[in-house]
Amino acid sequence: MPVPDRSDRDHFYSPKDARDVIERENLSHNDLIGYIPDAKTDTAEKKLQKEAAKLDKPNRSTFNATKVRAVATCDSCGAKRAVYSKNAVGQKGGPTKRQLENVETLLECGYVCGNPLGEGSGFLMRRALNCGDYIETQYYTPWSGLKGGRIRTEDICAICYGEDEIVSADVIRKEKDTKGRNPLPICRFCFDNNTEVPVTGGRVNMMEKSVQQAAKKNKLHIDAVRRGRKKARK
Repeated sequence: MPVPDRSDRDHFYSPKDARDVIERENLSHNDLIGYIPDAKTDTAEKKLQKEAAKLDKPNRSTFNATKVRAVATCDSCGAKRAVYSKNAVGQKGGPTKRQLENVETLLECGYVCGNPLGEGSGFLMRRALNCGDYIETQYYTPWSGLKGGRIRTEDICAICYGEDEIVSADVIRKEKDTKGRNPLPICRFCFDNNTEVPVTGGRVNMMEKSVQQAAKKNKLHIDAVRRGRKKARK
């Protein structure tokens, strides 16, 4: 839910302040999207994203839900971003507890989406992240729980980063088209705004996808009948 802070154009309002601005000024989802730099058309932004993705590529195996050791909060947009290490803290080959404390202190002093932690920190964060991007799938506690030294994280809205009125996955699957994938948590505000639901990149449940597609077609047919464009099915 990115909304530029009028008093500081290089940064965004916090999630709470952004929601107040959106409701007060009745901003639409398209209005909000307009605030995000378009990497497809903005040459400078596109170049930066390409460079960031290149830096992330060697660490893809570490950017795993089981390897989240801490969480950072962006000072600009309020997003929660995962802090990773290949091996568990305090274990052989992993960072030390002192290194974790140092990183947590560093992040408390300031962090903005995409910032590096620095060599020798013992930890990694994704570079190809921008303010306003959805919460990473890996941030959320996986079905395997805290196995491998993974920390527990609170469910927050993947879209606006809000903590209140999180809609259950079952309700999302029933009411939204997730294309057979597992939906990420979203709040009631984003759910009711008909915002596209972010999903995991895991395996597609073909049966669930088929059911959702059938429900979507039926809903479109009912709407067409209501508008007088089609006849009701017998």
